[in-house]
Amino acid sequence: MLSMHTNEIALPNIEGVKVRQSFLGRIFGYGTVRIEGTGVDAVVTPDIADPVGFVRAIQTAKEHVAQRFEQQRQPSLSPPPPEA
Repeated sequence: MLSMHTNEIALPNIEGVKVRQSFLGRIFGYGTVRIEGTGVDAVVTPDIADPVGFVRAIQTAKEHVAQRFEQQRQPSLSPPPPEA
């Protein structure tokens, strides 16, 4: 009762995300999500509300991380400051 077990996968390491919904889950908007990552076992959620929305949130977060990474890799296009 007082213990806790967690699994974590860093956003860049997520390779695949799958939603599983039963017929009733589709009607009432619940299901499980399986998150597969590089070098780790898959993480499966218990039944959650709006699993499709959760997957969309993961995809959006991954896109933001990838955009930030690309921005950091690109050299600045502005000219260097003038020397005094």
